[in-house]
Amino acid sequence: MKYDVIVMGSGIGGLVTAAILAKNGKRVCILEQQKQIGGNLQTFSRKKQLFDTGVHYIGGLGAGENLHQVFKYLGIIDKLSLKKMDAVFDYIVMEDDSIQYPMYQGYSNFIEGLVHYFPTEKEGLLALCNYMQEVCASYPLYNLQTRIDTEQYKGNNQSIKEVITSFIKNKTLQKILVGNSLLYALDENKTPFHVWALILNSYIQSSWKCANGGGEIAKLLAQIIHQNGGVIKKYCKVIKIHEENNIVKFVENEQEQKFFADVFVSNIHPQQTLQMLNGTALRSVYKKRIEALENTTSSFSIYATLRSKTIKYQNSNFYFQNKNKIWNAVSYDVEEWPATYGLYFIQDRNHPEFASAISILTYMSFEEVQKWSNSFNTVAKENPRGEEYESFKTLKAEKLLSRVRQKFPHIVNAVDVYYVATPITNRDYIGNSDGNMYGTVKKYTEMPQIMISSRTKIANLFFTGQCMNLHGILGTSLSAILCGMYILNDEDLIENIRNA
Repeated sequence: MKYDVIVMGSGIGGLVTAAILAKNGKRVCILEQQKQIGGNLQTFSRKKQLFDTGVHYIGGLGAGENLHQVFKYLGIIDKLSLKKMDAVFDYIVMEDDSIQYPMYQGYSNFIEGLVHYFPTEKEGLLALCNYMQEVCASYPLYNLQTRIDTEQYKGNNQSIKEVITSFIKNKTLQKILVGNSLLYALDENKTPFHVWALILNSYIQSSWKCANGGGEIAKLLAQIIHQNGGVIKKYCKVIKIHEENNIVKFVENEQEQKFFADVFVSNIHPQQTLQMLNGTALRSVYKKRIEALENTTSSFSIYATLRSKTIKYQNSNFYFQNKNKIWNAVSYDVEEWPATYGLYFIQDRNHPEFASAISILTYMSFEEVQKWSNSFNTVAKENPRGEEYESFKTLKAEKLLSRVRQKFPHIVNAVDVYYVATPITNRDYIGNSDGNMYGTVKKYTEMPQIMISSRTKIANLFFTGQCMNLHGILGTSLSAILCGMYILNDEDLIENIRNA
């Protein structure tokens, strides 16, 4: 069957793009290689406990805010089981420091919460937050606008460290401000200031948890796609993209089935997408530029159930930082690992005042699991990696738990059983080649070179996903809007979403 649009991959970028196109009259087909749709929205259950793989909390979902308007336009905002987080959405915990530094929702509270500990930095915090909001205002898509002006795109050629240290003199406060850097894989030599500003701003505006897990977003978007005549085919891994005369004719899956469409959208990493192309329409210079892009680091996660009614539920997150590594924790020494982690609580449905489980996230490079790179193991296609790999997971998990025990001994002592995900787990379930967390690295020194447009030189091939503009639920959804606008050739799309 021929479709109007085929979308390869069902991550948040693919789902939002498909939902937008389906709502606008396109017959859409999503091809997904896994059993479960959603990419990083996926959830899994162990001993009746639901765990999120990638969606611990979301910003920008308050009434009238950018992601709220996107989900409202798509028709899912009122169906999501959202729970607003406490006034303090994140606490930053520093090694050798007993204070839990708060990050509050709302700019005035955010500033005053930190001024309480750093009274001499009030002027600097005010100026930094003002500049931060100026930067956010300069990105039209982030504000669901299409305007173009000369003040556009502030902060994208400035380093995060350069800007923060120019406003804030206290070194501890400098580090606290990037304390939740796991959200964007901070590297002081690469990360642009605008990435920090756009991400943190959304959480300061409002912070939320999905009470039924991030998978609910994927499920609701799938319903919208189906209701508008769309199709989602699972266990359908695309391996070839056939292009002739600057047009993609069809794509082919592992079973050698061919899928035809007028337009093709890849939610697969651009590097992997180019490897599947068989034509010559794309210039070698373009291919080499995409192939040379660096990916963000991967992660190591522990998902742990807790003994019943032992740990109070925290509607906030905790981020631990080693003071000496905070600006470049992605480049860790294996012996000193982990230098940072995020701790997230899962509420007990039967006893809401308690936590039933926790998840712990830290960095891990794919090189640490490289020796098992030829293996593949998922629930749908089981292929155990062997005793050495299991020992590796246990060793790393105990080391991470030991680090957590230094600040939260009562939580670690309450752990009943835990499960582990490594970079190779992420690769197998998400589909990227190295299990990276946030797509390609954004470098403030190379912004024009590292940017990837949703439009390609092949007339009917488009990109969507977290490698385009900004990662995360919000950033990827905004990139999907841009992709949809190009395909529909409708600049009113953004205005329609803003006014939904």
